[in-house]
Amino acid sequence: NQKENQSVIDKSIKKKQRSNQVGIYLGVLAGPLFDEVKNQGVKKPGFSVGIIAGYQFKKHLSVETGLLFAKKPYFSTGKYFSMDKISNSMPVGMEILSLEGNNYILEIPVKLKYDFLYRNKSNFFLSAGITSYIKTHEKNDYLVLINGQQQNMISSYKNKSRSLAATFDISVGYEHKIS
Repeated sequence: NQKENQSVIDKSIKKKQRSNQVGIYLGVLAGPLFDEVKNQGVKKPGFSVGIIAGYQFKKHLSVETGLLFAKKPYFSTGKYFSMDKISNSMPVGMEILSLEGNNYILEIPVKLKYDFLYRNKSNFFLSAGITSYIKTHEKNDYLVLINGQQQNMISSYKNKSRSLAATFDISVGYEHKIS
């Protein structure tokens, strides 16, 4: 009789464990960003922090979305920078030699995620999806040539430009559940 009771308890525990593998979950993420323009290298890393929410509909498969804040530093020589949006605010005849800048962006990812190699509260994952962007602020430090003289110029732009499905993302990662 004790064996039967233990068997019922074991089955009940297994059912609860299985039922925990599907459903809604929330998470927090943070990490470095290494962006570059036209293979010119990375001068300094940025970062991304945010929250994610997902729905796991099979043991290994889920769909996720979230809201992230990212600071994306970049560097470029002048030949890759387009003056189209700022030419009205710059001196006539100015040539941009290089620039270093930061974009401050809200990101909204939507992705499909596959979990594998489960170990206690940890696992690895593969994911793929799209990310939309809302740029909130941009700050640039330009090295320019005006009338044959090099000068530094600093500009700050507060704009709310949006890009729907701006990037296609593929990632591999490691997760550890804290509760």
